[in-house]
Amino acid sequence: MKKIAILCFTDFTKEPRVIRTIESLTSHYNIDIYSNGRIFEKVSSIDITMYDNNYKSFNGGSYFSSIVRVFERNILGYKLGSDKYFERLYWDGGRKKLLTIIEEEKYDLVIGHGIFILPILKKLKCPTIFNTHEFYEREFEENENWKKFTQPYYNYLIQTYLKEVDLMFCVCESIQNEYLKKCKIKSLVITNATKYNDLKPTQLGNKIRIIHHGAAIRSRELERMAELVDFLGEEYELTFMLVKTDLNYYNEFFAKYSVNSRIKFTEPVKVNEIPKFCNQYDIGIFILPPVNYNWENALPNKVFEYVQARLALAVSPNVNMRNLVNKYKLGVVAEDYTTKSMASALMKITREQISQYKYSSNQYALKLSAEENYKVMLQSVNQLIN
Repeated sequence: MKKIAILCFTDFTKEPRVIRTIESLTSHYNIDIYSNGRIFEKVSSIDITMYDNNYKSFNGGSYFSSIVRVFERNILGYKLGSDKYFERLYWDGGRKKLLTIIEEEKYDLVIGHGIFILPILKKLKCPTIFNTHEFYEREFEENENWKKFTQPYYNYLIQTYLKEVDLMFCVCESIQNEYLKKCKIKSLVITNATKYNDLKPTQLGNKIRIIHHGAAIRSRELERMAELVDFLGEEYELTFMLVKTDLNYYNEFFAKYSVNSRIKFTEPVKVNEIPKFCNQYDIGIFILPPVNYNWENALPNKVFEYVQARLALAVSPNVNMRNLVNKYKLGVVAEDYTTKSMASALMKITREQISQYKYSSNQYALKLSAEENYKVMLQSVNQLIN
């Protein structure tokens, strides 16, 4: 079989989009995953963390003062923020060595995940695909440090290297359109839909059980969901299944809300077990304040996981979440991003309507599954390689 490399500087086992890329291709190609070296079924795994010189530094708006001082010392003679500066910054010894390693394997195609993979894709002599998880140029635009120090670097990488890839996968149509304003390249929408789960909607019990799962990140303002129970009747119960991304924030949040008898906390399960675990609940909820472009246009994994769990959905009016829920009649959309608005939307629906939304999730579970995307990805890869 022909060989494909998948490149990802982050921990690919925590990146559902990377895992789905692997799953779509493993039966048809030999796959090597260049990431953190973790074992994955039917895949050769190569650790490239030692070649990652600035991903963590630039991907969150933190450590900027010290980082910039270090770069200014190490890149003397190059004007801070110039094209030469960014090139020298990117192509340190580690990145050059990684490129050499990949080139020596003579892959038939390489798929890159994340903005820091783009320059490597450009240097390769085989067909390449850039699988975007975000609109990177506006990823943390609510952070002034990020805008000042990192956004120019991201702009440079996109404007310089995106046009060199053969194909781009985008998470949704609105983000695809933003990229196409920058560069007219071939692109396809590959949503964050998760694998099909053969489940059935559960019957409502005495309690209407709501669940939110995801990362404990302060800027997501999870309080907007936690305070729902103050507006809803006693029959409503809310559970959080949170990854402790920001441990300080998680601890604060847990201490404040775990004392409420109608708010439960449960430990995270593995990514592929999320739908089965959530199946015991009735409503999957997500209020995501639109603090940046990506959040305003979010169509995240959890929405599709709620569908696979056969839940009714309750979401804030972020454009793509709103459109999906309304198109397939999966649940309710709040008028705005406030707790009160979400509570109002939930209080307007009956138990019978919640059951109907759960059955709508069941009706469209296959259509809204990763299996549909697998077909598109495999077909596009076949065309590029052959």
